[in-house]
Amino acid sequence: MTSRSFETLTIDDWHLRWYRHPRRRRASLRVEQGQISLHTPTRFPKQEAQRFVRQQSQWLKRQQAAWQALPDAPEWQAVAGAEWPYMGQNLRLVFDESTRTVRHLDDQLILGCAGLSDDAGRFRRLKQWYRRQAESHLAQQLELWSEHLGLHPNDCHIRRYKRRWGSCHANGRISLNWCLIMAPQAVIDYVIIHELCHLQYFNHSPNFWVLVQRYCPDWRQHRRWLADHGHCLDFPEQGPEPVTA
Repeated sequence: MTSRSFETLTIDDWHLRWYRHPRRRRASLRVEQGQISLHTPTRFPKQEAQRFVRQQSQWLKRQQAAWQALPDAPEWQAVAGAEWPYMGQNLRLVFDESTRTVRHLDDQLILGCAGLSDDAGRFRRLKQWYRRQAESHLAQQLELWSEHLGLHPNDCHIRRYKRRWGSCHANGRISLNWCLIMAPQAVIDYVIIHELCHLQYFNHSPNFWVLVQRYCPDWRQHRRWLADHGHCLDFPEQGPEPVTA
């Protein structure tokens, strides 16, 4: 998932991102997390892009309908009994007033509420816990797969991204989205393998996908999972407004 720039394009009622690729020979459309992207050769005329999108209008409508049928994103309410995603599971939030620690136990996410007086404080403590878990676990998995593939990044950044799960930079640095900690382990591994393979092939050529396939045979399934469920991992910057009468 190398970094690429795009142009924002509106064609009829469709709002999309237009990516140009120097090695691409034909146009294609993708819909991921409700976002439409158009991928074309570098010198693809704008008039041709408009014609292509209009030709695919019925396909786009079906994709949008399928997107709307997907599971709703979590409400991210820091209230007892709420469900919070973690490592592919939905955990039930439980309060413990005797401690300040947060821990995962079976199907429960136990939030130590000592010293907290409102929902905003509880939300911040949960977010800190998620981020710490991600920084530890993603770094461990990156090291594990790096040894397995024999491909070693120069550096690793784990941070919050709005529209990417990972990226590989030309200087050998790999960045990972800490929201991945909410995805199943197999999906986490796919993203890490994907980025490590970019250290050998800094593109999405056939050779790149052959290498991904070698270490992650079900990569298509995992990529589809992210496309369908990625919106459920979109941890908000701030908690929701408290519900008032």
